[in-house]
Amino acid sequence: MRRWVLGVVGVVALSVRLTPILTGGGLRFWGRYDDGVYYTASASLLDGRLPYRDFVLLHPPLITLVLLPFTLLGRLTSDPTGLVAARITWMLLGAATAVLVARYAGRWGTPAALVAGLWFACSASAGYAAQTTFIEPAADLAMFGGVVLLSGDRVRPRRDLVAGLLLGIALTGKIWYVVPVGAVLIATLLDRRRASAARAGGVAVAAATAILLPFFALAPREMWHMVVFDQLSRPRHGRTSVIDRLGTAVGGRALGVSPNLGHVITALATAVFAVALVVCLRERRTRPVAAVALGTVGVLLVSPVVFHHYGDFTAASVAVTVAAGWSLLLRQVTVRRFAAGLGVVALVASGLAVATQPKGRIFPAVATASLPKGCITADDPTTLILANRLSSDLRAGCDVAVDVTGASYGVRVGRGKDLAYQDWLHAYLRSGSAMIVARRRHDGLHKSAVPALGTQVVNDGIVHVLTPSA
Repeated sequence: MRRWVLGVVGVVALSVRLTPILTGGGLRFWGRYDDGVYYTASASLLDGRLPYRDFVLLHPPLITLVLLPFTLLGRLTSDPTGLVAARITWMLLGAATAVLVARYAGRWGTPAALVAGLWFACSASAGYAAQTTFIEPAADLAMFGGVVLLSGDRVRPRRDLVAGLLLGIALTGKIWYVVPVGAVLIATLLDRRRASAARAGGVAVAAATAILLPFFALAPREMWHMVVFDQLSRPRHGRTSVIDRLGTAVGGRALGVSPNLGHVITALATAVFAVALVVCLRERRTRPVAAVALGTVGVLLVSPVVFHHYGDFTAASVAVTVAAGWSLLLRQVTVRRFAAGLGVVALVASGLAVATQPKGRIFPAVATASLPKGCITADDPTTLILANRLSSDLRAGCDVAVDVTGASYGVRVGRGKDLAYQDWLHAYLRSGSAMIVARRRHDGLHKSAVPALGTQVVNDGIVHVLTPSA
């Protein structure tokens, strides 16, 4: 493999992730909600509040631990500074994963390295996920690193142990990661490398237990309910058709084209992936990564909900499977290079389509300027971060709801009809000196309910700042 491939892939990956933000809402953008939830959860942990026991967190605690350096930076400087630093780091994680994908696929030649690296680098879902502090970029890098180390041609006990550590870390990101971790360990067993599978599996279980057990011991019932029950009992909604799920898992979604053309691209990408998957599952060297690809795509096909950034979960293993599978299928060098050239052209076009779509909303400065002293409540914690009121509220002992909409999980009724949830939401929002309401529809609030919360100070059409009425 030519070394220049890694540089090209890294630059393209970073550009695809950074450019839409710089041309959109800037590094202080808002509007994705989950990223603010995870940052606020980590800041709350830094303040001594424990997930599950003291606040809602619907996933294992990895993301709160990984974000601690950034929330500490935010506390020492300003909340927006910590969040911006984390977002830049996440983009670099995405670029690093793209380079790792290309480096691993380089086992099957330079064309395979270039195709795999660009497939991941230009993925709309993977790019979207790495633009801010979602769980997937950190957990996926750990998981794919474990797959790479466990897929060597020779038995190396130390590599098996490190692979197990990385796989164990991935297990503490989301409960989904049980599937790809199990898949790569089973593939290793089928390769008659029982000792390697045992070493990696044992360390993975030990690492995951070491991270999860302290939190579980302090709030066993709450942690089980939030992390497992609430996730598995989520109602099916959002993009639930098979073609939309495949567009997220394999490619074709969010390219800025018409829905019909997007479905055609998804069908082509799925066919390319399916052929490569069959080839890779029959080959010893490619079976581990193909098993992970099959497992992760399968998870997205059956998951109750599929959001845009979930595609990062599948992107690395799908990219390598496609590149390696077609390299094995096309034995003639000339034909292989021609096919790789067509693939590179298509992927670069996809990357340009993704990079030229501005992303992120600009948080109104007037909202920050209008906030009084005292505790501020918000239905989106990202707004507290961007207003630089998160750390000060935590230090003052204010009630900070980490995941407002997450508090409604576990009941089979919409938020607007859940009277207990609405009573809690109204009481929480009105408990501070002022409130920021930015997700009225997600909260289940009727349009007429917002003015009833208090005196409106700011209304830019989406963000409302109100002071509670007497």
